[in-house]
Amino acid sequence: MQLSAFFAFESPAVEPALYRGLADVQRRFKRVFTFTDAHSLQPFLRAPLESQIFRKPSPVESVREDLWARSDRKFLMMINNNRLPAIDSNELYTERMRAIEYFSRTDEIDLYGKGWDAPSYQMGIGWMPGTLQILMRKAQTAWQRIRPVPALLAARRVYKGTVPSKLEALSRYTFSICFENAALNGYLTEKIFQAQPSSNGNATPDIETLVWPECFIDMRKFADYGELASFLKSRSANEVARCREAGRAFLASADFKPFTKQAFTERLARVIEDDTGVRL
Repeated sequence: MQLSAFFAFESPAVEPALYRGLADVQRRFKRVFTFTDAHSLQPFLRAPLESQIFRKPSPVESVREDLWARSDRKFLMMINNNRLPAIDSNELYTERMRAIEYFSRTDEIDLYGKGWDAPSYQMGIGWMPGTLQILMRKAQTAWQRIRPVPALLAARRVYKGTVPSKLEALSRYTFSICFENAALNGYLTEKIFQAQPSSNGNATPDIETLVWPECFIDMRKFADYGELASFLKSRSANEVARCREAGRAFLASADFKPFTKQAFTERLARVIEDDTGVRL
């Protein structure tokens, strides 16, 4: 029996085994959906792939006015868990660490998320027995007491703990850094949309074709974090407001519809209709 559709939600930086196995998946499913084209995924595949592109549905689809209206905001923040990529290719986990390390020097960033008081969690080791993973974590913790990781020490200087609501936390800052897990065309998760209460930076390669350029700050336009910091500090209140209002307009536009839960549901409905001949 051939199944209907398979959706690859995670990036290769998190689950490389998923992409190595897509050739087998393709034999078992009528359709394979990926967030980018098969050519961009080629370095992570073991065999040619025919896939259809889908957009990951965003949990945020409109502005929360109570959060949007906040005027008393701090400078800069980041929300991410303390993790390391499963592979080095195209990953942005270490880029987040570089950003944290730079802005922590002058205490200009607040860091939120899980696990920053412990060694970084290594992605892609789900195949290991749980007992072995626990032993490995204990060994890492003991070793890092002797040889601390400089990037983690920098992160802990600005670490503020976890947050019950990402949207509420983001609304307390003017800017947020929201790198995706991987730099791949089309890989766009909820991060940039959740960050709309603030102006935000992103590094998805084709981001300007997916989200209006006036809605975000593109890190690739700056030579380094020093240049980025100078740019952020030079923004007037009116310039920040224009960026945020562009974000509001984008969320209400037809260009945002491919990222909505409705669009994803409609895509699933078409798959069911094509396979069953029944109109939903």
